[in-house]
Amino acid sequence: MSLIKLEAIGKSYGDTQALQCIDVNIETNEYVSIFGPSGCGKSTLLSILGLVEQSCQGRYLLLDHDVTTLSADQLAILRRRHLGFIFQNFNLIDHLNNIDNIALPLIFDGMPHQQAQHQAQEALNSLNLVQHGTKYPWQLSGGQQQRIAIARALVNNPDILLVDEPTGNLDSRAGDQVMEILDELHRQGSTIVLVTHDEKYASRALRQIVLKDGQVSSACYA
Repeated sequence: MSLIKLEAIGKSYGDTQALQCIDVNIETNEYVSIFGPSGCGKSTLLSILGLVEQSCQGRYLLLDHDVTTLSADQLAILRRRHLGFIFQNFNLIDHLNNIDNIALPLIFDGMPHQQAQHQAQEALNSLNLVQHGTKYPWQLSGGQQQRIAIARALVNNPDILLVDEPTGNLDSRAGDQVMEILDELHRQGSTIVLVTHDEKYASRALRQIVLKDGQVSSACYA
């Protein structure tokens, strides 16, 4: 089943064409990397995949539903219920402890606070971070913060994990550990779309989509 299907997607900012005629299918339990140099359109494509931005041309099907013309509120609901995000900059809230950071997507979706915290604790346990639940993000290393961010992305059992340069703010050892977590999540059944400029990490995915100047220049399986 195609979880995501992009058909002739285009995106412009004024006179600048960021993406041109992008066709991409993401199937259940795939591990796909979107790879290319700075300015090639990776971030724009991820924003469209993540329902943060809408394309100017083409059609986007998410779980067989056309989302191209949905309202911002409708897109927000789909984003919360079907997508999990892992960011380069972690995007954790410093004045919330780690349990509450992880629980935040559930609370935004209307789950009672106590139930959300319980589900957040389970996500924390799954990544062997139980000792860090009552700490705050600023008390953790970059690698530990990224693992908290991964737990937050997993807490609502998303259909797809969208991962944006997850090693960009980490040293090589912590970066490798984060990538090993992603590899294991894929083995457990997660569908992952990884955006990276690092060829070493892009090659860990089972399929690589290479962007150049806003177009798919190649797509191949590992």
